[in-house]
Amino acid sequence: MITPSSAGKTTLLALVTLFIAVLDSAVGGGDGHEWGYDDHNGPKKWAGTCKSGLFQSPIDLKQSISHLRNFEPLVFFLYDKPANVTMKNNGHTLKLTFEQSCVAQMAGGGLPAAFSLAQIHFHWGSEHTLNGRRYPLEAHFVHYNHKRYDSLGAAVGKEDGLAVLGVFYEESSEEADNGIVDKLLEHLARVSDEGAEFKMTSKMRAEELFPEDIDKFFRYRGSLTTPECNEGVLWTVLEKTVPISSAQVYMIKSFPRQIFACKSSNTTSLSGFEVYLWQ
Repeated sequence: MITPSSAGKTTLLALVTLFIAVLDSAVGGGDGHEWGYDDHNGPKKWAGTCKSGLFQSPIDLKQSISHLRNFEPLVFFLYDKPANVTMKNNGHTLKLTFEQSCVAQMAGGGLPAAFSLAQIHFHWGSEHTLNGRRYPLEAHFVHYNHKRYDSLGAAVGKEDGLAVLGVFYEESSEEADNGIVDKLLEHLARVSDEGAEFKMTSKMRAEELFPEDIDKFFRYRGSLTTPECNEGVLWTVLEKTVPISSAQVYMIKSFPRQIFACKSSNTTSLSGFEVYLWQ
């Protein structure tokens, strides 16, 4: 992995170009891709529940106004098992799907059921903020209640249908690159076109995307952060962050549009939300 020095700028610029290619098609319109993150099709232009919903995510998470709760610990089944992973450019973001004989699940932590992992995707510039602070990267682990619903699509919009786990990535004071982020950056060229897929050559464990400490987390009921912005989503956002190097942050921030490829946190109408913090 390179650092943002003069010797490595050519390689860095090449990787940044790949980031641009991945998201360029996201705002190109077409069937299913009318929405995006530019002025003409960004969050302020999204209609329906995205505009009129009362519990829209993301939000600014604040310890000072959260209700302290003693939930049981979160439990992750099969997140520690190596799996084949497929990367896909879905026209809006980089999506990962894990291929396992038994599906990874998230349970405990006050959740009403065990939720099956459907996919993981990323926002270049965190959507949630923590005490007003935005991080360079946020991962969303999207789960659905497989005992009640046959698919992710069938669970959307149901009160007990979806549970999403949010993880922040923070620039570290140390210069060591984050290995799993490196692995993803390495293969971006394979999915530079909208709809492109690539099966990674080495297996990956979902827990590799977690911080070391997963004990403390925020919990609230909100919405999906992309159209149709369906509400009823149970959000769990880990308080601790995953370190990434300054070189990796440099690559993300070198593409201005990429940093805004997210729906900004709702900081003006939090009075209706009940946000809990496990302590």
